[in-house]
Amino acid sequence: MSWTRALLNASVYLSLIPLLWVAGAKLFCSAVSEKRPWRERRVFPFIPVVVGVHERQVRKLFRSACAANRVYGPQLETTRKELMKEIRHALGIRASLFLMQRVVTGFMFIAVTVFTVIFIIHVPNDPGFTARDLSVLSFAAGTLTAVALFMLVYGRGIRQWYREASDAAAIELCADILSLIWVITRGGRGVLDVGYRCSLLRQRLGDFAEYSGYFFEAETRKGVLRHVAAVQKELATHSDKVMKEGEAALPGMVEMVSVILDRLIAQRWLGLLDVATLDDGTEVVQSSVETDSKRDGLILIGGSAVAAFVVGIGAAMGAPVAALMPVATMFMLGPAMMWGGRKIGVSPRIFLDSMRDSMGGENGATATPRSSEGAGDGNP
Repeated sequence: MSWTRALLNASVYLSLIPLLWVAGAKLFCSAVSEKRPWRERRVFPFIPVVVGVHERQVRKLFRSACAANRVYGPQLETTRKELMKEIRHALGIRASLFLMQRVVTGFMFIAVTVFTVIFIIHVPNDPGFTARDLSVLSFAAGTLTAVALFMLVYGRGIRQWYREASDAAAIELCADILSLIWVITRGGRGVLDVGYRCSLLRQRLGDFAEYSGYFFEAETRKGVLRHVAAVQKELATHSDKVMKEGEAALPGMVEMVSVILDRLIAQRWLGLLDVATLDDGTEVVQSSVETDSKRDGLILIGGSAVAAFVVGIGAAMGAPVAALMPVATMFMLGPAMMWGGRKIGVSPRIFLDSMRDSMGGENGATATPRSSEGAGDGNP
């Protein structure tokens, strides 16, 4: 194979393959966003497979929540049958999204592993670097880049889908808080857990108000955001009161959470609580975006550790370190694109530039010994 053909192949592999994978990822995410299969407890659109839930878990959560509401809370407008149905539906939505994330992530992990092994095995042990080596390694690097970009698009999609399903997560959390309070009043411990779950509930309410596609009108979304901000303020106040007064403040928490649960089921997003909507222009709500920076640090540390491990294994097998740099770049920057927040600053353009730089460094590092070897052969 000539060097011209090899360079042409490398250009196609490093541009066309990622482009096709990204296009496929966008089409897939668009279909999922349009069909919203998790609302029907399905994993993928057009596949009529419903995710089941553990009925024992549903009944346990339902009975504890009803017991706490019966003793300390107001009379719910929602019937017991409807409440059990909503709890089962909320658990099914969470299971569907979790399985959707694991299936695609597992498939991509297998693909990355296979091409990484091919990449390492094909690297020659001698310092020579042929045109065929460039073509094969470019194909492997292009495929790895494509997988990383696919996971970037899919990762952003799955985060958006979790936020769009936050109303179901909020229903589950309300029932969970009531169940936990019932356990505490029966002699258990967990006042701090009540505060933690209230914080999660505030995040889920904020996620749905800010990211849901149901609020098309700007004024409607603004009103929902302001009302949810007021509800979050009340939840924070009662949560602090529970941590200050202990079990004595739990009946008030049960009453408030029961009202929120009842109105979440009725989809009364402008009347979750009978509180005055903040009139100071406040629209900033607590959402899960605030936890992105903590996760970014773990993502960077984990990606760097995996990249170092891959380089170490490849070097132990005799592969030149310079030839392993594209693989290390993919493992180090890929997770940052897939799961990292906006503040981490790793965009697809930065990833592609890094992959091209690593491929360029590899070619230069391997071409120099070959030319020096050839010059030495000409001398007696």
